[in-house]
Amino acid sequence: MDIEQLAKLNELKEKGLLTAEEFNKQKKALLNPESANKAPVKNKKGVNWKNLGKSFIITLFWFLGVIFITSIITDVTITKDSTITEDKAIKGFTNLLYFLSAIGFTIIASKLETKKYKNYCPAWEIFIGVWALRELGVWIAVYEFLQIKQGNATLKEKTKAPKSIMRNEEVEKPKERTTVRCSSCNALNTVIVGEVCYCEFCGNPIKESK
Repeated sequence: MDIEQLAKLNELKEKGLLTAEEFNKQKKALLNPESANKAPVKNKKGVNWKNLGKSFIITLFWFLGVIFITSIITDVTITKDSTITEDKAIKGFTNLLYFLSAIGFTIIASKLETKKYKNYCPAWEIFIGVWALRELGVWIAVYEFLQIKQGNATLKEKTKAPKSIMRNEEVEKPKERTTVRCSSCNALNTVIVGEVCYCEFCGNPIKESK
């Protein structure tokens, strides 16, 4: 820490050559030179490989969970009803679990408002992706959820609606005119209603017309 530089900064502040904000900024830079030299961290664009790996692991556990639950329900069903084949039961319960999963992921997407983010799927696309693409759809959905939760997603730019009337400008209404007779010279004059005008012939004021 350079005491002489701090003294100079304090002297400049007392003379009014430095504002309080500038003084505190330069003082902080002198006291913590390492933090002052550090560049601000920016969010990296492109694929976040860390979240991609996390979403893959979550998808894997989800897939194993579907298999486990399906096998248990299938065994119970076959035990109670021997007319149902194992293949038919597995297929039916697997489709049911995928459908319920698609609904669940759609609800999460709606709460996170994925449609507001650039290049991210809205809730209805999440539903179709999970139902049609199965594991791949779940992987994509989980990755997008992680990105949004961590603040790595970019919001879409809002488009401003065109204005029919320009700002701070009013449409001027046409002024109503009428013909009156001057009380001084008895000449006819065309005047604006509600304003005091002057006779075109004698120059005398014409009373406000009503």
